[in-house]
Amino acid sequence: MTSNTHHPMQAQDVADLIAKCNEARRLGERDAKSESLLEDRFQPAQRLAVYGSLAPGEKNYNIVRDVGGAWGPGWIFGELEPSGWGFTMGYPAFRSQAEGQPVACLLLRSKGLERFWNQLDQFEGEEYLRTLVPVRLKNELWALANCYELHPRLFGSDPSPA
Repeated sequence: MTSNTHHPMQAQDVADLIAKCNEARRLGERDAKSESLLEDRFQPAQRLAVYGSLAPGEKNYNIVRDVGGAWGPGWIFGELEPSGWGFTMGYPAFRSQAEGQPVACLLLRSKGLERFWNQLDQFEGEEYLRTLVPVRLKNELWALANCYELHPRLFGSDPSPA
C-alpha cells in the first residue's frame, strides 16, 4: 500500500486494522483508534473504489461528479453478486473477500470526499455498507480505499476480513 509515514507497518498489522475497522462499521460503530492509524498512513478518507453505478459515464455518476479529484483503474478482491438495489439496474453488488477474485474498479482520489461521505452513505442506503478495502493499482502498488459493498446481513454471514 502506498504510505507516507516514517514507521513502516507489517502487512498483517494493516490487515488486522482493516478488519477491526470493518467489523466496527458492520456493527454501526467506529473503531476510532484503528481508523486514525490507517488514515494517518494511507488516507482512505480521500479514496473511493467504485465498481458500478457511481463510475464516470454510469447511471449514478452525478452523485460523485462534484467531488472532483482524479480517477484511475484498479482491482478490489471479492465477488459480484446479483443482489442489492443496484442489481435491478444491471449493477451487481460487491462482496469483499481477501482471497476473492479481482474485480475491476475505478479509484477516485479526492480530498473533497471527506465532506461527501454522509451524502454517499445516505445514497447507498441500508443495503450497502462502506468498508475499507485494499485496491491493487495498475503499477503493482496498493492503496486503501472506502468501498460500498453488500451489507453482510443480506448474505447471512460476514465476508472474510479484507
